[in-house]
Amino acid sequence: LVGVGKRAGRTSPKQTHVSRLLVDYAASGARVVRLKSGDPGIFGRLEEEITALRAAAIDFEIIPGVTTASAAAAAAMIPLTRRLTARRLQFVTGHDIAGVLPQDLNMAALADPQATTVVYMPKRTFPVLAERLFAAGLPQNTPAMLAENVSRPEQNLLRDSMQALAKRLERDVSSHVDWWNAGFASFSYTRKISIGTTMGAFGRAYPLRVRRLINPRLPWSLT
Repeated sequence: LVGVGKRAGRTSPKQTHVSRLLVDYAASGARVVRLKSGDPGIFGRLEEEITALRAAAIDFEIIPGVTTASAAAAAAMIPLTRRLTARRLQFVTGHDIAGVLPQDLNMAALADPQATTVVYMPKRTFPVLAERLFAAGLPQNTPAMLAENVSRPEQNLLRDSMQALAKRLERDVSSHVDWWNAGFASFSYTRKISIGTTMGAFGRAYPLRVRRLINPRLPWSLT
């Protein structure tokens, strides 16, 4: 097993290194499984790996998975869409390549009362995001849910207001509580903001398989 998981704020393998591993192991005759939690096509850096494999003329297949947004909603027994009041579903990342909140997020769209918005990997950026959403018109008392370790034995779903969850996360970050794997969601049927993670969707991994000769060496990842 070769661990290539990424954690914000910590030393992690670069994507070019991960892509190189896929190519090198496949070229050596190994049957390679690039293991990811959730769905590899949603904030899973799938495109870079596809590009590397195609450039090396390596045959591969992509196995879709259950993204955390769907898994968290199912665990909470709440739909992501609803007739008349939640007609649109949108996913957005909570940080850019520098680990900070992207400056070009469309706050008006994220605060849209007719949409369910899922924000993945917010970690330290959520308090700032919440303030910008409030400035864009999202009520501070919007019902919200924190979804952590979705579908795992240690799963935690915490419901509160957007403002309360923002304050809680701000305290936890300042005291170095590890929330990198946490997500947040509001499931008001009139205003919905869901913020989640690609970790732990039903506790299963859905790999991009690189097909070559069978070999027991399998580089796996948890991102």
